Amino acid sequence: MVTPVAPVSAASGAYVWGGVGTWPVHRTIGTSAYAANGVWSYTNRWGKATGANLDGKHREDYFAGLPDAAALTYDAFGTHRLARNGDYYPPNDDARFPELSANVVFVQLHPSATGLDVRVVLNSLGQRDSSIVTLALATGTGTATSTLPRGAGLRCTGCGVERYVTVWGTGSDIATAAGRSVGAVQNLTVDTAENTVSFHVPGVASSGTRLRAWLASGLHDGSGHYLPVQASQSATSPGGGNGTATNVFDLAFVRAARSTIDERVQSDLLARGELAPAQASIDLTALRAGTQRVEGEPSSGPVEKVLVSANNSGQGIDNGNGPGSFQNPGPGQNFHYLGRTQGYLVDLPPGYQPGKAVPEVMVLHGYNGYYDEEYFLAAKMRAAIEKLGYIGVYPLGRGDVQYEHDGELDLLEVQRAVQHDYAIDTSRVHLVGISMGGFGATKAAVRHADIFADASVFVGGEQGDVNVINDNLAKYPITRAADPSTVGNLQDTPLLLGASAADADAGGAAASTLYAQLRQLGDEAHLKQYLAGTHEPAIIDFAVPQMVPLWQRSVRPAVPARVRYSFDTTWDSPGLVHNSSAWLQHLHPAVGTDGSADAEALTLPRTVTALTETTSTGGSAIDRSIYLLRDSLRQLISSRPVSNSLSLTTSNLTSSSVDLSRLQVNTARRYCLSLTTDTATAVSLTGRNFTGLDLTGAPSTRTATTLTIQLQPGHTQAVLAPHGQPAALGAPCPSR
Repeated sequence: MVTPVAPVSAASGAYVWGGVGTWPVHRTIGTSAYAANGVWSYTNRWGKATGANLDGKHREDYFAGLPDAAALTYDAFGTHRLARNGDYYPPNDDARFPELSANVVFVQLHPSATGLDVRVVLNSLGQRDSSIVTLALATGTGTATSTLPRGAGLRCTGCGVERYVTVWGTGSDIATAAGRSVGAVQNLTVDTAENTVSFHVPGVASSGTRLRAWLASGLHDGSGHYLPVQASQSATSPGGGNGTATNVFDLAFVRAARSTIDERVQSDLLARGELAPAQASIDLTALRAGTQRVEGEPSSGPVEKVLVSANNSGQGIDNGNGPGSFQNPGPGQNFHYLGRTQGYLVDLPPGYQPGKAVPEVMVLHGYNGYYDEEYFLAAKMRAAIEKLGYIGVYPLGRGDVQYEHDGELDLLEVQRAVQHDYAIDTSRVHLVGISMGGFGATKAAVRHADIFADASVFVGGEQGDVNVINDNLAKYPITRAADPSTVGNLQDTPLLLGASAADADAGGAAASTLYAQLRQLGDEAHLKQYLAGTHEPAIIDFAVPQMVPLWQRSVRPAVPARVRYSFDTTWDSPGLVHNSSAWLQHLHPAVGTDGSADAEALTLPRTVTALTETTSTGGSAIDRSIYLLRDSLRQLISSRPVSNSLSLTTSNLTSSSVDLSRLQVNTARRYCLSLTTDTATAVSLTGRNFTGLDLTGAPSTRTATTLTIQLQPGHTQAVLAPHGQPAALGAPCPSR
């Protein structure tokens, strides 16, 4: 998580907010937070600056009455992008008005003795003056109605606004409720890399106990006014308007109904031309006292949140279809969300108790989808997660990039954020994905078996045929996801595979191949073949009877007795490095990009199992749920003996390390090392104090905390023992 940094005052007296590290730490959409440093922060709706609802339709109205209306509304390869509550689109000018322009993400206020310091963080900001923002302020209890200035086209009924502060990057104006200009803001600063606009409003909120605020944003016309929204979009004009409606795209402080997970309340307010209900009420006394509290945090149900990523790839959305095209989102376009901030969804179960650790299910959407896709389309799965008392997590994955590179990073950053905000049983983090999300779930399980306890993969095998712009597959061939060398990483990660007969993976061939590979590993595996199914989200709900017991059964050990990790450095991207799994760390290829290590800590107990396979049928041809199910479950045979030993086999590694800190190694006794490599390599042991210990059997160097063993190709037996104790090479080491 980003660490908050307290703002400081510059020598000139200007308030210095700092960088990304001073953005809000609490990032639940629709909530406000009071911080000890006297800063009030609000998290606004992410990605939904769509303007006024002029056609009177909410998103579920567009396809009402049609077959598969729900799929068309929430997915169907991007048809959901046509089902918008707001009707506005920015101009076809990528440089000045990238998609998501005017979307307010964070608002931060800091009252001081001289006035009010303000910072607004936008989703996109193509140029310094691309967006225009109006902040309405009132410290009194007046109820007069007034109109926002500079062509916003909004009124604030009964608000008693005292000052309208309008800022457009290269200029500003402070006006009375009657529209009379009384000055300009001070210390106006714009950061077009991080999309922030900050300024000081003199003489406002320097006294008093409460501040009421409203905020609207739109696109700037270049002369200090809101750019009029025309009926038709062009390179210079936004579209979707009617010539008389508001020119505002986004509001802050809207009290939305969380259950719909959209901007319908805002779009309806804008259609009415009304700002008044979108009000924040700020306790100035509490701020000045350094009171810390959060207001509006949900205790159950859907919770939309904002992620501040380590990665910032640019402005807006890239769909790879050429300049000016991605301001018109439509079906089939592969969206790549580029910015620092990203949205995701958390679903808290009824009766959720903060502080009580519960399991989690992370659900990955399909191609052209959005983070709420399976929340709506797999309602039975969602109900099962809630009934179990688990937390559901629905990431965006940066859109349609196949959960590769920054899309994969998004999953890991969301997971870290969720673990920061909620009590998660990290040994029971389960993964589900469909279509592109099924492929993403396979990859995430393969690459991060030390995070995910299991994975349920639905109609993901056909992704081998996908080749679209921006999906990053050219950099890492998709067929490698099921390569035998990397599938070995799943030796202790159960998988449920769902495949449909009428799908791109004809007859479930790819799923069947992966199932066979898992069985060869001795891993728990399940293959559910839908004999009349298609490429449809219903198959997730059909598999709830298999997923629930899988989730209840699967527990990832905090310290696994054995770890296998095969990797490829082409998986890496900024902020994302694949070179470690559990206590097996810092793996580096000797040649090329591939490498692997297979290790077992014999100091830790491990059960020995064998697979038993059963076959069953069920379902109905009427709803296409008819299936053939193959279940391979582990049966306990015995327990492997425990000894003060480690075995490690590496392939094409120039170096690696083993963290002994949690392996229950007894360094007061002989510690046996069985090491095999196919190339000259260095193996470092860490996590222990090696002072007074001697290594016999291989050359080594050491510090107090690291012992590095130099190996040549072949097999090496070595013993680490206290100084003066016989190494007895070749003799077995005792139990701990």
